[in-house]
Amino acid sequence: MLVLVGVLVSGLVTAGSAWGAPPSTLDPGAVRAFLDREVPEQLRLLQLPGASVAVVAGGRQVFAGGYGTADLGTGRPLDDRTPVRVDSISKVFAATAVMQLVARGELDLHRDVNEHLAGFRVPDTYPGQPVTLAHLLTHTAGYEERNTGNAGAARQPLGDYLATHQPARVRPPGLLPSYSNYGLALAGHVVELRAGMPFERYVEENVFGPLGMERSTFDQSASHPLRAEAARTYRPDGAGNSPVPPSYDFMAPAGSAIASASDMARFMLAELRGDPRLLDDGPLRSMQDQQFAVDPRLPGMGYAFQHGVLGGHRMFGHDGDGFGSHSVMALFPTLGVGVFAAVNGDGTDIGGSAGLHELVRRLADELLPPGPIGVSTYPEVDAAPAAELAGSFRYARISTSDPSRLLARVLADVQVEAAPDGSLTTVGPVLYELPGTVRWVPVGERLYRADGRADLLAFGPGGAHLASGDDATVAWERVGWWQGTTLHLALALGAAVVLLTTLAWPVAALIRRRRADAGPPLLARWLAGAMALLLMVFLAFAAWLANPLDRFLDALIGDTAALAVLCALPTLAAVCALGVLVSAALAWRRRWWSTAARLHYTVVALAGMTFLAVAWEYNFVTLPGA
Repeated sequence: MLVLVGVLVSGLVTAGSAWGAPPSTLDPGAVRAFLDREVPEQLRLLQLPGASVAVVAGGRQVFAGGYGTADLGTGRPLDDRTPVRVDSISKVFAATAVMQLVARGELDLHRDVNEHLAGFRVPDTYPGQPVTLAHLLTHTAGYEERNTGNAGAARQPLGDYLATHQPARVRPPGLLPSYSNYGLALAGHVVELRAGMPFERYVEENVFGPLGMERSTFDQSASHPLRAEAARTYRPDGAGNSPVPPSYDFMAPAGSAIASASDMARFMLAELRGDPRLLDDGPLRSMQDQQFAVDPRLPGMGYAFQHGVLGGHRMFGHDGDGFGSHSVMALFPTLGVGVFAAVNGDGTDIGGSAGLHELVRRLADELLPPGPIGVSTYPEVDAAPAAELAGSFRYARISTSDPSRLLARVLADVQVEAAPDGSLTTVGPVLYELPGTVRWVPVGERLYRADGRADLLAFGPGGAHLASGDDATVAWERVGWWQGTTLHLALALGAAVVLLTTLAWPVAALIRRRRADAGPPLLARWLAGAMALLLMVFLAFAAWLANPLDRFLDALIGDTAALAVLCALPTLAAVCALGVLVSAALAWRRRWWSTAARLHYTVVALAGMTFLAVAWEYNFVTLPGA
C-alpha cells in the first residue's frame, strides 16, 4: 500500500488548508471531455475492468462517474454510485476519526499510546521514547514491516489480531518514516476503545454519516448490502482477467473501506472547504498541515495526509493499493480542486497503480493552470564532489520477521554514486516515475534536484540516510557493502553451484564400481546430500511460488501452507547442516576418504552454511515457536 508514490513530487513543505480558496476555473465540460477521452483508453491499454472517478472544484462536484465494468461475470457497469475499494485512502478516514476524539479532549496525540490501550501494550523497546498517536498517524512509530497473516478467510476481532501480530520496534519513534499499516490499524483500535463501539460503526456514524456518504463503509461482512454492490477486483489472467478471491483485511482501519465516486466527492469537498460536520477548523488544519518531514526542505506528512507538488501546485492526499484494486486522491488547497480515481484491476503493462498516477498527472497538466513550483525554484549551485554520500541504502520499510524482506531489498534498495562535478547518480526507485538511473544536481547542503525536474533528494548528516520528495512515508538507511543484497544473492548462487556437486558422489561410486561408504562416513554423505537436496528443492519451490509474483504475495499475506513449506525446507536443511559441520571436523580427524574428498566435503559444508546464512538474513529460516 504505497502512498502517492509517483504522483506527489517534491516541492514546498507545507500544503496548508484550503478554506477560502478562490473559485477554480475548471470547466465541467472540459473535465468530462478529458475523462471520456483518457479513461476508456487507459482501461483498454492496461486491460482494466473499470474505473471510478470524481473531481471537485470551486466548492462543488464537477464530475463523479464510472467507466467500464464493476462485475465481469454479470456485465454490471461501474457508475458513480458503485462502491469501490479505496485501500489505503482508508487511513485518512481513520485519522479523521482520531482527530474527532482529540478535538473532544478524549484522546491526546502526544501521550504514550499505551495509555489508550487495554488487553495488550506496545513494548517499551526504547525506554523514555514511547509510541504516540502522532507517531502512528505520521508513519514514524519505528515499526518493522510485517506482512504475514494480514488477511484471511475468517474474520478476526481487530484488537485480538493487533495483540498477537505486533511488529518489532526497530528504530526510535520520530526518527525516520516507515509506512506502517499496523500503525494506522492500531490508531483505529484506539478509536473503538475510546468510543466504546466497533471502529467501522464509529466511522459510519461520525465520518461517513454526517457527510451523506451512504455508499461507503468499513464493514467487511459478506452480508452487508454495499459489499454485494461493490465492484469486484481482478487480476490479469492471460488475455483477460480473473477475480481476486474475497478475504478479510485484519487491519481494517488501514485499508478495508469501500466508497463510491459521489461519496469521495463529498469527502474531498469537506476537506477543501473545512466542513464542521467533519472537523472543526483547528483539528482539520492540524490534520492537513505538515507534522513531520525527514528534512524540512522536503514535503512531509500531515496526520495520514502526504504532502507534495503536482503540476507545480502544492497538494496533499493519499493513495491505495491492494490485490486487484488501486486508488488515488489528490487535493490542491490553493486551487480548491480535488481529484479521486480508482480502478478494480491490477492491469497489464505499467499496471493499474501507475496508470492512475499517470492519469492524474495528465489531468493536472492539461486542466489546471501552470503552478509556480518548477525546476527554477531550485537553481543548481556549485558543489564539491560528495563522496561521503555515495554508497548503498536500504529501504526503511522492511521486515525483520518474514520473507518479504528479500522482496523489499531487491525492489527498493538504492545505490548512490558521486561524480567529480558535484552531481550524484542514483540507481533504484527513488522516483516512482523513473525507477532506474537518475542524475541529481546540487541545490543546497546535502540537497539535490533531479536533472531537468523539480524532484528533490535530501541526505541526513554524514549521509546516514536519504529521503525523496516523491514519497514522505519512507526513507532509506545507509548500509555497509557487506550488507548488499547483490552480494548476498551472489553468495547464495555460488553456494548452490557447490551444493550441486554432491551429485557427483553417487555417480562416482557407480562409475568406479567401488563399495559405498559405511558407518559414520556414509551417514556424513547422507547428511550433506539431504542438506543439498532440501536447499535445491527450496530454490525450485521459491522460483515457482514467485512466478507469478501474486502467488508469493497471496502465500505471504494469507500465511498459507505454501509459505510454511517454503520456510520449512531451509529450516530442515539447517538441522542437517549441523551434522554436516560435525562430520567435516570428524572427516579430518579420523581421515575419512582421500584428502581431495575431505576438501570437497568441507567446501560443501561451508557452501551449505553460506546459503543458510543468506536464507536466515531474509527470514526463510524459522525457529521453533517463532
